[in-house]
Amino acid sequence: MRVAAADGRLLAVPKLIYVLYAWRRFNGNDPTEVRTWADGLLKDDQAVLTLMRAFTGKSYRHSMGFGGLGDRVSTPRVSVFVSDDVDILDVAAFREALERMVAERRADSETLEVVRSFLNAWDAKRKEEM
Repeated sequence: MRVAAADGRLLAVPKLIYVLYAWRRFNGNDPTEVRTWADGLLKDDQAVLTLMRAFTGKSYRHSMGFGGLGDRVSTPRVSVFVSDDVDILDVAAFREALERMVAERRADSETLEVVRSFLNAWDAKRKEEM
């Protein structure tokens, strides 16, 4: 993992968050090395977007359609797998990087909309956790 982190390949692995938590476990559950690497990525917009995607999932709500009539309808919803107690990343700095990207329009409009959706889902998750 260290070699892949050093040469940039680690960002391209599927299930990145799982791999980062495995790295922490291999270090006796000490997040220091993982966090140092992840925090070093927060100045790179593309790396921040990669981390955001890694912390993103989808859930689905089901309903019976309009007014309870019709076919069962499945509606996708963005889910986030980040919370304030994540120890493998400076969560506040991660959020600031995403917010700065939106405020400064540092990506195309489609990407910025994905970032906004992620931030909105994160806010909703925070409210649910309270």
